[in-house]
Amino acid sequence: MSKPVYCPQCGAMDYSGASFCHYCKSPLPKPKRTAGSFFMALLKCLGFYGFFSVVRELIATAFMLVCGAVMLAGGERFDLEAANDVLYQYQAEIGIISTALIVLGYSIFFRIIKKRFAEEIKVKRVGFGGVCTGAIFGVACLFIVSIGLSALYSVFPELASHSNSQELTEMMESGNLFLSALNVTVFTGIVEEVLFRGLIYNTLKKAAPRKAAIIASAVIFGVAHMNIEQFFYTALLGVLLCLVYDKYDSIIVPIILHASFNGANYLLGVLSFKYDMVYIAMLILSVAVFMIFAGASLLSEKVPDSRVEKIKGN
Repeated sequence: MSKPVYCPQCGAMDYSGASFCHYCKSPLPKPKRTAGSFFMALLKCLGFYGFFSVVRELIATAFMLVCGAVMLAGGERFDLEAANDVLYQYQAEIGIISTALIVLGYSIFFRIIKKRFAEEIKVKRVGFGGVCTGAIFGVACLFIVSIGLSALYSVFPELASHSNSQELTEMMESGNLFLSALNVTVFTGIVEEVLFRGLIYNTLKKAAPRKAAIIASAVIFGVAHMNIEQFFYTALLGVLLCLVYDKYDSIIVPIILHASFNGANYLLGVLSFKYDMVYIAMLILSVAVFMIFAGASLLSEKVPDSRVEKIKGN
């Protein structure tokens, strides 16, 4: 549990890390931030990420064991390569089950330490403008990234060897297409935003200045993808996700942005198998220009009063 902060006006004690007293609405003093507290925050973030990684590996291992058991039961000799091929066809199911167990595990952890998980990661309803902002920015960002990578590969073709396009191609050609799309868009968006914004960014923000927390969490987000191509644009995307998260004070908008980014990426991969990419690139460029301006307009809208902490109550 974090150290309490006492309100200078009414003397109320606060553990939530809020900027204002929940009772008298007076500004609360900022907690002291030290190198030790930042180090402890990093360890806590490592624990959150470790649990995320372990659960995913355990579910994949469980599926591998089931594949091996089926082979042996059918009188076949266990073949690791064949088992891996079968396992790859169930990547969507593994992702969906892992997401459910990971979020459940985080929820149980916060219940044990007597905190409300939904409040900690800021599960709050947002208006229509917030939903549109997330969706438009997600698709627009994907279009920009796709055009940027295409231009980069045309100048430095050797960088294409680090691309994750082959992985995306194999994913779409194996397993259930609907479940794959559902996993890549909805479930990946949920679990990664809960982890990287709801838990890691929030934890770092309590131990370091906001700008440092944004940069640190964005770098962690980029490194976690373990891919040279993805690191740079996912790190930049991580910065945008933090800004949107803070603006709307809700995890819902970053989830929508992340899901729309992944969904547009998935759809673009499907279309690239059937249509001329030159035509698609021109379409993307025209739509991206519109979405950038529309998204910027939505993001610059004043946040409703219900989302802003007030110094004095109504």
